[in-house]
Amino acid sequence: MGRKKSETTNDAVQEIAAEKPSSQHEEGAARGDVLENALINWEQRILGLVVWYPDSLFYLLKTVSPDDFHFLAHKILYETMRDMYDTKKPIDLATLAERLRGDGNLERVGGVIYLGDLASCLKDKSRKRKKG
Repeated sequence: MGRKKSETTNDAVQEIAAEKPSSQHEEGAARGDVLENALINWEQRILGLVVWYPDSLFYLLKTVSPDDFHFLAHKILYETMRDMYDTKKPIDLATLAERLRGDGNLERVGGVIYLGDLASCLKDKSRKRKKG
């Protein structure tokens, strides 16, 4: 018998949330760039997970807070997604873009194209894992 969708989603959330890069041992400019790239990747995967699987936010909210986001655009996106979830609004690319536009934040977070890119971040990562 297969696993329930909620168990699979929770497992994915825990896996991605646990991968958050740490700056404890990072020193120097080159390592700082590596850490920054790792943070961008992690944040994009968290946001992409919510775009693809809005119910994942139920699990994410237990382990990931807006303060975990290093980049302001990602923090704004996560807070907006959380607010939409709390008010039972659907979270998909169209409604997210509409909400961000209404709040005056759509361009601050990179526009509609960036939202689409976030959706592909998670998909691209899962493809690489299946190949590898």
